[in-house]
Amino acid sequence: MPVLLLAFILMVPLVVIAEKYRQMKRVFTACIFLMAVAQLMLYMYRDHLSAGLIAGSLLIYFTAFTTLEAILPSWVSKVAPLTARGTALGIYSSSQFFGAFFGGLAAGWLYNDHMAGGVYLAGLAAAIVWFSVAMNMKAPLHVATRVVRLGRIDEAQAKKAREGLLSIKGVVDAVVVPKEQVAYLKVDSSVFDTQSLVDNALEGLAQDSP
Repeated sequence: MPVLLLAFILMVPLVVIAEKYRQMKRVFTACIFLMAVAQLMLYMYRDHLSAGLIAGSLLIYFTAFTTLEAILPSWVSKVAPLTARGTALGIYSSSQFFGAFFGGLAAGWLYNDHMAGGVYLAGLAAAIVWFSVAMNMKAPLHVATRVVRLGRIDEAQAKKAREGLLSIKGVVDAVVVPKEQVAYLKVDSSVFDTQSLVDNALEGLAQDSP
């Protein structure tokens, strides 16, 4: 419990660095590397593990693990299209449950045949493969979601509104929902000027609305 609590505290600045300072890929790959280091330590000293070494290894591992748990859903949300965000997050969540089940199953089989060393070695190998893949991944855009209320519009006006929104600097994706009378935007806050810019772009459309 103390290790988990301390790992949670150490996770907070890493998440801030990833999100606020736009270093998500660096934090992501660093966490995978730390997970590999922790499992290497456990594997190398598996026959001479002390309480301090176990605590230190677990602290490194769970600091990285909790950080990944915090930033991965954000990463998925950033790269998924607006129209498929719910589906993407649902697949991500389901993958976590499948991973917990099959990971536990595989670890039990490895422990039965190769003891704890086999579990550590398999985890280390998986982390190395994951790290190699992650290094070649493209860093996600740091985008935020904005909701713009449009008023009553029909399908033709919705299409026109979407084209106008996509032409605004900083708007990465836009979905207009006439029934809800709103537009959902994915914007890059570093170049997206102000919400008033969107309001001005939609002003003419709002005047034409029935």
